[in-house]
Amino acid sequence: MRPLVSVEGARRVDARTREEYGVPELVLMEQAGMRLHEVFREVAGEDGPVVYVCGSGNNGGDAMVMARWAWLEGRRDVRLVLRARRFSEAGRVQARVLERLGVPVLVWEEEREEVRRVCREAGWVVEGVLGVGARGGLAEDVAELFRVVGESGARVFSVDVPGGVGCEGGVRADVTAMVGVGKWEVLVPAWREWAGELRVVPIGFPPEVVREEAEGWWLGPGDVGGLVGRVRAASHKGERGRVGVWAGSRGLAGAALLSARAAARTPAGLVYLCCDEEVYGLLGGLGGGVVVRPGDEGVRVDAAVVGPGWGRGEGRVGQLAAILGRCGRGVIDADGLEALARLRDGEGRLDLGGRWVLTPHPGECARLAGCTVEEVLGAPGRVCGELARGLGAVVVLKAHTTWVVAPSGRVWVYDGMCAPLGTGGAGDVLAGVIGGLLAHGVGVEEAACAGVVAHGEAGRRLFARRGWFGAEDLVGEVGTILKDLGVDYG
Repeated sequence: MRPLVSVEGARRVDARTREEYGVPELVLMEQAGMRLHEVFREVAGEDGPVVYVCGSGNNGGDAMVMARWAWLEGRRDVRLVLRARRFSEAGRVQARVLERLGVPVLVWEEEREEVRRVCREAGWVVEGVLGVGARGGLAEDVAELFRVVGESGARVFSVDVPGGVGCEGGVRADVTAMVGVGKWEVLVPAWREWAGELRVVPIGFPPEVVREEAEGWWLGPGDVGGLVGRVRAASHKGERGRVGVWAGSRGLAGAALLSARAAARTPAGLVYLCCDEEVYGLLGGLGGGVVVRPGDEGVRVDAAVVGPGWGRGEGRVGQLAAILGRCGRGVIDADGLEALARLRDGEGRLDLGGRWVLTPHPGECARLAGCTVEEVLGAPGRVCGELARGLGAVVVLKAHTTWVVAPSGRVWVYDGMCAPLGTGGAGDVLAGVIGGLLAHGVGVEEAACAGVVAHGEAGRRLFARRGWFGAEDLVGEVGTILKDLGVDYG
């Protein structure tokens, strides 16, 4: 897993690298600018001209180093735009070098119409103006400069984070290259679309400093095998775990099948679908490797999945309380989350002991947390952290970036950005996958993280191979993607 820090945490990493290890600021800026230039050259090719728009801080200094490398490599369609003639000490050095090289320079404060012209003529704008450093909104001149960039028609390459991300009028980038370490601000659902394609550019920060300052972890496909582990070649179905799926109601039986069949595509050995009598006649012959039961009498399971298509009848609250009492751990999804909210509201307090995973979408998360959807999307770490601690459960916030937050405060983020997964029933599949991994004996946090990544990567692969898909197609992909991501036997 790759570490994630906040922008404030990144400043601490930078300061500690300079103060504790003696790496000069200019050296870090040179490393950053050179690596950023390499990434920009890769994504932009020879499309030009290129306008480098620079602020007075280190982001601006990094962009000036990029402009110098482009100029030294022979590009003469480079233009430098300075917000003002104010710099950090390291930035002043970079500006002086560019001046001596003869790179054309415009100053926004003094030559606004000319800046508008060169931006309109640009193929790319490299933006290194501000980052997240705008508390309380953008200064008027910066807001106007960002409007010029946005209206230019040029593609935008942002240095570290899109300028003013999270503020009205901030930059929307096509590519964002984060310097040194990933920044979790760009993975916040409310802001993620501002950043475009994401890259991380290493510049030589000491790994131990980055680990100590990490405030979360960026999940990727390579993490799944280590989270789940291998299955014994000699194992049989009775050893590999039993999943109980409490799901389905009149008109919503399909959700129950999706979840149960997804659980059956994990290393779990047995899956029981416990449904109401009124839908048993429909589901009984459709199990597809799943044992369908009317009710749950005599069913012993290692993990439960509660809620997909379950309905919201009055009896569900008591049924959920009984399942929580008899099952050691599991997943609560969809209608199960509404029952959980009512159970908590009735009891005043509820502690799930860190053994359960909740999988809300933003609206369900807002209902549980007592806040707005906008707050959930804009501050997922805080909102989900409070919810996780309050209920003693791992919270998986399902959005275009998925946040996994543990009661301990640990945070993992998966950068989904896969529109085809926004299809009815996809969440039921995710609940089944996590439930199957839990039944197999995978740790609660590990199962949540591995399930999220496997589900997301299955969606990516399906779309690449077949185009738009339905949730039933996703079920068939789960077992293959788990195997390909390292969940093997032997």
